[in-house]
Amino acid sequence: MGARDIFLVTGLGTLVAVCIGTLIGLLSGYNGGWFDEIVMRLLDSLMSIPALLFALLMLGMIGPSREGVLLVLVIVYPPIVARVVRSVVLSEKSKSYIASARTQGESTWYILFRQVLPPRCIRPLLWKPLYVSPTPSFSPLHSDFSVSVYSPQARTGA
Repeated sequence: MGARDIFLVTGLGTLVAVCIGTLIGLLSGYNGGWFDEIVMRLLDSLMSIPALLFALLMLGMIGPSREGVLLVLVIVYPPIVARVVRSVVLSEKSKSYIASARTQGESTWYILFRQVLPPRCIRPLLWKPLYVSPTPSFSPLHSDFSVSVYSPQARTGA
């Protein structure tokens, strides 16, 4: 897996993970109740396993492929993003402008993507792509453990 593949897979994986985590955090924080409890306990169980160990176990089960690395990244990072977005949504959903949007009959999706997400969630989401920087270290490390993608091309690193 060359440098181009590493940056493509990690960039795409981080983008998808941020989108999935944002959607989960928005829905969980806004709906609340039993849905929020179940979703957050599932995400807590994923976050209780160290990320590198979980990634190596997943790649060992899936097998060495670019899609496997992408899938691992999409599973490992969304819980972190979802917790940050959920905390912002929980603080914002009790504000008066959200209540006024509800009384005007706006849909849940409109409130989430037009009222909650733009003003408050953008700032926490801007630092989430910084996960791209440690993410490329997953791929060479996986190849050291013989669970990475094998190709006839030379790769960077020792």
